[in-house]
Amino acid sequence: MNFAGEKKYTTNPIYVGSSVIGMKFKDGVIIACDTRLNYGSIAKFQNIDDRVQRINANTMLASSGEYSDFQEVVRFLKETALNDVLDKRSYLGPDELTNYLSSMHYYRRNKMNPYWNYTVTGGLSWDGKPVLYGVDQYGTLLKSDYMLVGMAIYFCNSIIEPEYPLNFEELSQDAAMNILRKCFKVLFYRDTRAGNRIKFSVMKNQNGEVSYDEIFEDLETEWDYKRFRYQANEKIY
Repeated sequence: MNFAGEKKYTTNPIYVGSSVIGMKFKDGVIIACDTRLNYGSIAKFQNIDDRVQRINANTMLASSGEYSDFQEVVRFLKETALNDVLDKRSYLGPDELTNYLSSMHYYRRNKMNPYWNYTVTGGLSWDGKPVLYGVDQYGTLLKSDYMLVGMAIYFCNSIIEPEYPLNFEELSQDAAMNILRKCFKVLFYRDTRAGNRIKFSVMKNQNGEVSYDEIFEDLETEWDYKRFRYQANEKIY
């Protein structure tokens, strides 16, 4: 029963994005995800190119989960960064904006109207070093050299761990991209909500200047394995 003036909240995600992976390398940070949005189990949109967004000169983020909540979070953070601009420069970096995002999530969680997102944020701090964070829908904040969100948590740790060096400064951009390609190929094979078009957003320090690039790639996949093509519902022992 609906009453006049009754508040209504989003209690279930509608348009949902799949896994996001963030990774630090020698000169910067890569945040990558596919460009697909799902409506339940239906692949509703295949070419959503802004699932990774740049907030200001040295901060970017991406989310798995409800896309409209992600859009609202991006709008809030961009307004916050813009309001902080002084002499054409914002003094809010990835550390400050991520802490603000964590507070936003915690506030909405306490109102029983959470943002249905798990967000990866990254960029370059004021000393030029790469930083990478994860914020879940409850406001929990994590910091790591690489961050997995969505089904990547279950599939990709075993791919990254053997190849990722103890010190991220030993990892080149090309090596990081190759690891991410392996992860998204496995996700496309195994996660029914994953897409095959991947966006890599790369932010790095080039001689003291921040550069930002967006790279789109279609995964090279192989479906000739006979059980992919011919297996019915028989049991496999």
